[in-house]
Amino acid sequence: MTDIAGSDHYRKGPVVDDLPPPVGETIHSNVERIMADAKGLVAAERAYWKARIKYSRSLAKQTALLFGAAIALAASAFTALILGLLLVLSVSMGPMGATIVVFASTLVLAAALAWLALRKARKLTFSTPDPSNPLPAEQL
Repeated sequence: MTDIAGSDHYRKGPVVDDLPPPVGETIHSNVERIMADAKGLVAAERAYWKARIKYSRSLAKQTALLFGAAIALAASAFTALILGLLLVLSVSMGPMGATIVVFASTLVLAAALAWLALRKARKLTFSTPDPSNPLPAEQL
C-alpha cells in the first residue's frame, strides 16, 4: 500500500526544494532593516509631534496676548465711560451726586452680572460614575 498523503500532488504550496535560495538577504539583515525603518518612523513621528506642539504653543501665546490686549482696552473704555458719565451728570447734580449715582449704578450692574454668572455656574455639573449603573445617564 502506498502513502497517498505523502505524495507531492496532495501537498499545498511549493515543495521546499523548489524555492530559490535567498539572494544576499538573511533573516538578520531583514530584522536590521525593519529595525532601522522603525527607528526612522519613530524619529519622524517625534519630529512631527514636536513641531505640532511648538505651533500650538505659539498660537496659544498669540491668543493670550490678544485677549490680554482686548481686556485692557475694554477696561480703559469702561473707565472712560464712567468718567464721561461723571462729567455729564456733575453739571446737573453736582460732583458728589454724580459720583454717588455712577458708583451705585456701576455696583448694581456688577451685582447683576455676578448673579447671572452664578446662575450659569450652578448649571455646571460634573457627573460622577455610578458603580451600580454601567451606562452613562445620556444613554438611559
